[in-house]
Amino acid sequence: MTGLNNIVIPEVMPYLLGILGLLLIWQFHRLQVMAGRIQAVDFWDRSGIRMFLHSCAQDDDACPACREASGTVFLPSVGTKKNFSTLDSPCTNPAGCRCLVVGLYGGWPEAHRMVEYLRKKVRKKHLKLTEQAMGNLLGGDWEKTVSGTADRISIHMVEAMRLQGAEPEGALFRYRFVVNEATAGRDLHFVVPAYMRLTEVLERLGRVEEGLEVIKDFEQRYAGKKPVAPFPTEAQRGHMSIRKSRLVMAMSQANAETSARMNFAAAESGSA
Repeated sequence: MTGLNNIVIPEVMPYLLGILGLLLIWQFHRLQVMAGRIQAVDFWDRSGIRMFLHSCAQDDDACPACREASGTVFLPSVGTKKNFSTLDSPCTNPAGCRCLVVGLYGGWPEAHRMVEYLRKKVRKKHLKLTEQAMGNLLGGDWEKTVSGTADRISIHMVEAMRLQGAEPEGALFRYRFVVNEATAGRDLHFVVPAYMRLTEVLERLGRVEEGLEVIKDFEQRYAGKKPVAPFPTEAQRGHMSIRKSRLVMAMSQANAETSARMNFAAAESGSA
């Protein structure tokens, strides 16, 4: 017993045991990856970007160049190259380009296959998807993957832009989701564009009061000494100000027409 009591455990021993534990975990993880049960990148990186998607608001205001580029997917290594652009010709929209380049982690099977295809099969590492291929990519079961939370806002933003012309109600729902749910990280970069597209659709639908409420919320969110970043640019503030003026004018006109109809109805009732 005396001999056991005299044994001295080196101070470094707990650290060595910790390293050994990490090595065992890493080896177990490697075996799971090789067996196909999990994806290595999903385990180690839940919020990175492995693929970019060029998205354009699909409505009558989309210029030919932007419409043609929409649906182009490319790897981050391509996007960082000098002079790289998904546009074959400059945007001709008088109000400025409304496209977005959306980053995706892409942990669901359809996106994972797309990333691998770009890496191994496509020489230029970027590809223009057909509408059906886009639907297949975004229609995958992304919510059930490890990266579902990281890609949630991005997916809603892209879907909103795809629906803007054909299904405005669906676009409104998704734009509102982005405005209300984007709270951190790269998701915040979608908030200002979502506000702008949201008011754009509401104006087109003639929902004046709702549009003015959204603009009021936008102004309050980005007002004061410490507004929420990323901030809207001067050009974006200018576009929202112009839209606000149009909506106020439309509301005034609608109120005047309502008042005229009521006066006319009252006059008709009195003369009867």
